[in-house]
Amino acid sequence: MISHIRGTVLALKDHAVTVDIGGVGFELFISEQTKRRLPALGSIAFFQVHFHVREDAIQLYGFSTSQEKSLFEAMISISGIGPRGAITMLSSVTPEEFQRAILREDVKFLTSVPGIGKKTAERLIVELKEKMTRLELGEDPISPFHGNNRERKASPYNEALEALLALGYNYHSAQRTIHSIRLNSEGAEESVENIVRASLKLLRDL
Repeated sequence: MISHIRGTVLALKDHAVTVDIGGVGFELFISEQTKRRLPALGSIAFFQVHFHVREDAIQLYGFSTSQEKSLFEAMISISGIGPRGAITMLSSVTPEEFQRAILREDVKFLTSVPGIGKKTAERLIVELKEKMTRLELGEDPISPFHGNNRERKASPYNEALEALLALGYNYHSAQRTIHSIRLNSEGAEESVENIVRASLKLLRDL
């Protein structure tokens, strides 16, 4: 089982990237979300990987974040949705947007995603809603495409996370709290101060 790989980005075409590891090229199928976050050709990249075995082929699916991988695996657990279909869906929406739509039973939003009709949207809601409440699908606090020299993303949510950690809060509790705030932000940009203030209120109420 291959869970992740780290290597040099050699080539990119449509929904696939070729990564060189010790002279061997591995082809990974990727979403547009991951494609947009790739470094330049010749750079080192780190991918979360889903190892998919079929009767006639062995395929690797690569993801820029563990959250996208978790959502992909939740999607293909549903009858009738294959890996390629899941990649197509993930190319159109972020994991957070998809999670929010499932939790709010937003059929209209889901049917706007390529590959999802009304019946499929309703089935996704029924079969994934419980899983979506357990998955933490906010972006990884550390960018996955910088190998051993990874840098923290300059986002107010990551700065707020660091502030909470400096105040002595447990990493997982702080991350869950910030993710909850982000999920309910309706996509609006929040300041670090507002995020920290809202997080402290939630943490104190626990």
